[in-house]
Amino acid sequence: MIIVIIWVDDLIMAASDTHLLNQFKEVMQKKFRMKDLGKISYFLGIHFEQKEGEIKMSQDKYISKMLERFGMVNCKPRSTPCEQKLEYNSSEAVDPKNYREIVGSLIYAMTCTRPDLSWVVSRLSQHLSEPKAENMNTAKHVLRYLKGTIDHKLCFKKSSQPLRLLAYSDSDWASSVEDRRSTTGYCFSLTGDGPLVSWKSKKQPTVALSTCEAEYMALAATTQESLYLTQLLNGMDKKIYH
Repeated sequence: MIIVIIWVDDLIMAASDTHLLNQFKEVMQKKFRMKDLGKISYFLGIHFEQKEGEIKMSQDKYISKMLERFGMVNCKPRSTPCEQKLEYNSSEAVDPKNYREIVGSLIYAMTCTRPDLSWVVSRLSQHLSEPKAENMNTAKHVLRYLKGTIDHKLCFKKSSQPLRLLAYSDSDWASSVEDRRSTTGYCFSLTGDGPLVSWKSKKQPTVALSTCEAEYMALAATTQESLYLTQLLNGMDKKIYH
């Protein structure tokens, strides 16, 4: 089996054995001008570390550049992504362009390797049109947290156990003070002690009339993602146990 990930003119190739991978590269090089950069180490802001039976993914370089870009290199690190309770009562507006750039950068880190940012980044994303001073303070809090956790990694280890898709879902109830909508959260892993392979925190599309309804809406979103991941893995000839 061969898996190819394409981003514009950059490719990641993975195969079930080295001979098959080399054959595929030879065929591609006959058709296209290609440069073999060897074993992957850096791709789209993600740092890869590989050794026997283990792959680690991190974004330390990306985060360092982010801190430099937004003038937070010398900031004091924080131990949590945000304060326990976020209250936005300020009417003081801030530069929306700068705020959007920070949140956009955080979204990319959260999407690739930092599931721990999911909830707070979701909250920050709800204030892109007219950000206030407190929104900016929260965004900078996240940057301080990233400085203190810049070495955090996703670690994927080879396992002799069969793949088992594990899902967890949750919701709050009417947490948004603006419209009383609830928030869905879910995450997936393929082994009991393995890293997450999918995660999300998002405001629900409609107002839930009870905690039970909010939980069911979260469960529905989790089920949809579960079906997608199952079909994706089946396409790779991977048998999944639920």
